[in-house]
Amino acid sequence: MSGNFGENELCYPAAYKYKKYQASPIVVSGISEGNKRMLSSNYSLDVDVCAPAKMVLSTYPKELDVDYNRFEGDNINYDGYVFCEGTSYAGAYVSGLAAILKAFDKSLDNNYLKEIIISGCEDIGDEGKDENFGYGLINFSKSLYTPRMRIECDDIIEENEELNCLISLVDYQGQIIETVSSDVYNEGQTELQISIREYLDDNDIYILKDHTVSEMVYGTLSVIKKINKVGLYDILVDSKNHSFVKNRKKIIVRPSPVIPSLPSGVYSQSIKVSLQCMSPSSQIYYTYGDIPVVISNKINPLALKYTSEIPIDSSCKLNVVAVKQDIISSVNTFIYSISKSSNNKSNAQRIAHAILNTNPIVEISKDSSIEITKSNIIISAEREMALFKLDNSTDNKALRFVLSNSIIKEFVDKDYTFCIDCNDIKIGIPNNKLKELLSYDKVEINIDKEDLFDGEKPIFSYCIKVTGDGDLINVNNLMDLFVMLEEDMNINQLALYYLDKDNNLRSCNNYFFVPEHIVFPFINNIKFIALNKTHNFKDIKNEELDNCVNFLWIRGIVNGVDSEHFQPDKKITRAEFAVLLNRYLDIQCAEENMKNPFKDIYADDWYYEDLIKLNSVNIMNGVSKDEIYPNGYLERQDMVILFVKAYINYFGAEDITSDLYSEVKFKDEHEISDYAKQYIEIARNIGIIECNDKNKEFKPRSYVKRDEAIKMMYEFVINTLHLKYLE
Repeated sequence: MSGNFGENELCYPAAYKYKKYQASPIVVSGISEGNKRMLSSNYSLDVDVCAPAKMVLSTYPKELDVDYNRFEGDNINYDGYVFCEGTSYAGAYVSGLAAILKAFDKSLDNNYLKEIIISGCEDIGDEGKDENFGYGLINFSKSLYTPRMRIECDDIIEENEELNCLISLVDYQGQIIETVSSDVYNEGQTELQISIREYLDDNDIYILKDHTVSEMVYGTLSVIKKINKVGLYDILVDSKNHSFVKNRKKIIVRPSPVIPSLPSGVYSQSIKVSLQCMSPSSQIYYTYGDIPVVISNKINPLALKYTSEIPIDSSCKLNVVAVKQDIISSVNTFIYSISKSSNNKSNAQRIAHAILNTNPIVEISKDSSIEITKSNIIISAEREMALFKLDNSTDNKALRFVLSNSIIKEFVDKDYTFCIDCNDIKIGIPNNKLKELLSYDKVEINIDKEDLFDGEKPIFSYCIKVTGDGDLINVNNLMDLFVMLEEDMNINQLALYYLDKDNNLRSCNNYFFVPEHIVFPFINNIKFIALNKTHNFKDIKNEELDNCVNFLWIRGIVNGVDSEHFQPDKKITRAEFAVLLNRYLDIQCAEENMKNPFKDIYADDWYYEDLIKLNSVNIMNGVSKDEIYPNGYLERQDMVILFVKAYINYFGAEDITSDLYSEVKFKDEHEISDYAKQYIEIARNIGIIECNDKNKEFKPRSYVKRDEAIKMMYEFVINTLHLKYLE
């Protein structure tokens, strides 16, 4: 709506400054009797259409209708209906027209709905578009029955890939018009103007790249175009000599996929892999293992920028993408298995994602200390890393490392990350954290290793503390620990615990994996223990579900109905899912925010605290103002909403609602409730749900079973562990 101040400017939301490549609003002005602009209606050259805005009969609350007399002389019967005026009511006419158009053809997107409405307008002001009426007065019949151009092609193609378009003339129901009258076609033919335009984001303008005139015969035309440059484009189709509704389709041309010098496979020795993208000037990024390289259409901050060959010493998975003009290629994954002979020693020197090939040899005896100096440090300027590495033969059950202020200052000045490699454990200190140690003349890092814990053989058990000038330093979140894993270890069976200050065993959740290592934040003077654990649920027969359950079970996120049964086919309630989700999020909520707005849950309910915490951060809301329906079964679409809200509201994710990356739609997409559609699209972008087949069903209104919840919870955790780790 343009606004109701009679001014030459727009009010919000019509005044929203959108970019041309985004879906734009329809700006509506209001008219009165005689097709004149209503004096109170705002006007502007940005007005698109106009509609009646005076003496519009509308509903009105009966209890407020008494003595209501907005207009002098109105005949009001106090029956809940009144005559109103304002551009809000003009907007209702346009919304109603859009709803009718959408009801007949559900494939219409917002941009094309706008085009159809504008094309159907009756020009009532100055010829062409003007500031009072835009393109004119909306016309239901003309907008509905004027034939339309439909463009069918891929939303995303790769550079130098052919764009195959099928252009059709369709009716209001989206059906191809095969039989035409002479007033529609001239002897069954018309000439179409087909334009491909490049969108320049910096200037918010379109530049014409290609223009052709083609002849359409009886409703359909096949067009093949090749776009040889990465960017944002649209294809515009208009009739040269007939009044058909023109159409445009947005297209993303992304960089070519990344190609490795060596394919996935089994290799008998260490290899070096180079990466290449055929799109010039593209940048390449990569991650290892299950760490996503792309999150919410953006490069994961944990991804590494490719600069040179990647040494691969042991089995791993590479996830790679190319980026150009902020447009990301498809993700390629390559799996390399390194099968070395027994005489070949594994040279595991990957610190997170950084790999160095040479090893400085430092002789150190048990319980002694060593000062870390320039002479025993490997500097990798390319990777911006300083590495100190012990000799493989060193007994490192009790180690003391000393860092002088001068060496810390040098690393800080050169923007280096510092890492101590003790063979089976690595301590990484990012440069921004090194700066926090500059106030000390001398920093000492103490590592004590134990072989046993509670009678069980752990993978590792370490106690680490840091002192500055003799005083204990609180280094929570100062350092990262990278712990070497055994070659045959199943990461879905790795349970990580730590002993708190009261010596209580607690599960650690914010850790993730890179090749050969487990990564978790350092907590001052805390002992870490890892044990190989599996569940005992007898009713889990599916291997995929088994891995998902174990992964979440060892983190204390999911439990069975008892020690031996999981009941995967049991439907899950809203309360049960809330508990499951919050076990992972572990929301910390101040007492004053733990207020209960719902009348159907009580403080002694086993799920009470989890529901209230999720509600306090706007993740789980009620089904009404004062009811949250805890024992009601959870629908699939509502489960996805909860995951997405957790992603946005808990992890603080931004810019994940971009409409520039369309996806293949589910077969039953039309069954998704309107309130859930945006969240479903975001979930696709995040990677929580996938749709690679247009015949795949989502079943949005079906109730969630425990196995479905666990599988999706697993995907959610995998895609957010790095975010939880970075907290």
